[in-house]
Amino acid sequence: MTDISFSRLVLVASSGSLKIQDSLFENINSSLFFLSDVTTSINNVTFNKISCQKSFNSFCLLKVTSSSQVIEIANSALANFYSNVDLISLSDCTQVLLSNFTAQNILKDTQENLDQIFVLSALNVQSLNVSQSHFSRIGFSSLKAKNTFLKIKDSTFSNRLKNDRRLLSQSINDNLYSAKLNQPIQFMILDSSNSTLTNISFAENSFNTLVNGGAVQILGSGGVHTFTGCIFENNQASNGAALYVKGQAGSISILKSQFDNNQASGNGGVLFFADQSLLFVISLSLIISH
Repeated sequence: MTDISFSRLVLVASSGSLKIQDSLFENINSSLFFLSDVTTSINNVTFNKISCQKSFNSFCLLKVTSSSQVIEIANSALANFYSNVDLISLSDCTQVLLSNFTAQNILKDTQENLDQIFVLSALNVQSLNVSQSHFSRIGFSSLKAKNTFLKIKDSTFSNRLKNDRRLLSQSINDNLYSAKLNQPIQFMILDSSNSTLTNISFAENSFNTLVNGGAVQILGSGGVHTFTGCIFENNQASNGAALYVKGQAGSISILKSQFDNNQASGNGGVLFFADQSLLFVISLSLIISH
């Protein structure tokens, strides 16, 4: 295990390959990797105590643009980030693979940047596959896919900050925790994309009820979305505590899934359709306690 500790590093590459494995990046006050058309492999790497401000760059950990190469992140973790920009930003990529990936204890200061930011933001990605990955205790939005083909399986998206304050405060101070409580969070946004989500758990997301779509928000036009074997529990929002749909999606199917104790302060404790005319299918799903 290599221990790397430094500040204000930006690695820029426009071709070739980048391989990082068995390493620790810690106590860094800067953006890290800006890549274009670079074959990338990150395996068994931990990123801990990273701080990024909007004045540095438009990303924190990794930005990949215009890449026809494979981007793979496996067996790696992000922890204790303080960021005002997207952590991982992908645009115009061919294939991105995330497996056994963990992100936890990640917050932003709303006084510095009121823009919506994401742990993972994907734009025009032909294939984004996420498996056996876990997003937890995140003080802003987790994942956004726009014009992207997205597959996620065997993963969890859980924002149990209100129950884990003591644990969180050990690594991030109470002022940052309080900032999280006062901002809107949409945990996953699917915008004009195709998505297949299998065996996914969404638990206790967006409990401040400031947004539409506590667990998942579907926007834009077109797109086929399938949820199979998913669990939505204890999510909260203004409208559509589990799922909020706005725009003209092609179709939405929810198969063999469970909705438990999701609550909306407005309408749609489970599902809310703002202006939809689509094919919507629910099959062998359980909806209880709403």
